[in-house]
Amino acid sequence: MGGPALRALTFHQRAEMLKRIATHLTERKEALYELSYDTGSTRRDSWIDIDGGIGTLFAYASRGKRDLPSERFVMDGAFEPLSKHGTFVGAHILTPLHGVAVHVNAYNFPCWGMLEKLAPTVTEGPHPFKRDYDTLRIGDTVETGSRTITLDDIEYFENFTGDTFYAHMDEEAAKANPFFPRPRGMAA
Repeated sequence: MGGPALRALTFHQRAEMLKRIATHLTERKEALYELSYDTGSTRRDSWIDIDGGIGTLFAYASRGKRDLPSERFVMDGAFEPLSKHGTFVGAHILTPLHGVAVHVNAYNFPCWGMLEKLAPTVTEGPHPFKRDYDTLRIGDTVETGSRTITLDDIEYFENFTGDTFYAHMDEEAAKANPFFPRPRGMAA
């Protein structure tokens, strides 16, 4: 299931796929609890992370069916007259993007964080996997080419996302905060 196959689906079909993923994970969540326990998480922490993430998938599946058309595009506003007497009209449509989805996730909620990014990506595109979800297993990894993240990369990300949190932007302020001892991409 790559980008072309996902873009061939309607938004309702994508929402149904999310629901199937959520149901699949629900039926197997005990294995996720065990995996989370092996990392040192308590059952309660795992519950928030795992059930919260699965709930996010169900919520996006529901919204996808309720808020989006059963089409591969969304109308953006009303038809607009383009001719003097309205005999020629135009409309804007929104379609899924081509490309890849790059997601940055916090370490503290690995399941929920990933699922809350996966849900809108699957519903609206682009698709982050090139495999059918039925073939994915707990513990699977994705390997990508590696490169060094530079200060220019971090500044570009800051500007692109609007993330101007002081610990990312002000090295002196970050040094004074015990939670941010290595600001702006300094090596760990």
